[in-house]
Amino acid sequence: MKKLLAALLFTASTASAQVTGNTLLDNMQSSEYMLRSYALGYITSIFQFTRGTAHCSPDGVTFGQARDLVQNYLKTNATYRHMDGYVIAIVVFSAAWPCKGEI
Repeated sequence: MKKLLAALLFTASTASAQVTGNTLLDNMQSSEYMLRSYALGYITSIFQFTRGTAHCSPDGVTFGQARDLVQNYLKTNATYRHMDGYVIAIVVFSAAWPCKGEI
C-alpha cells in the first residue's frame, strides 16, 4: 500500500509540475476552447480533490467560481506565476475557504 501511495504521489507531482501559474493563466485567457477547457478541468480536479482537507468551501460554490479565484490571483500576483499551478490553486482555495480550527 505504501508503494502504491508513493507512486501515486510521485506521478501527481511530476504531472502537475508541468503546469505553472503562467501556463494556467495563459490557458484560461486563451481564445482556444480546448485550452480554456483544460484549465477549467485542471482547477476543478484540484478543487474537488482537496475539498474538506485543504479548504472547506460551502455548498453551492461552482467550478467557475473556483476558476475565477485562481485567475484573479494569478493576474494580481505575477511574482508567483512561475510556481506549480497545483500549489497556487490550493493556496487560493485555502485562503478563500479556510477550514474551522485551522490557524
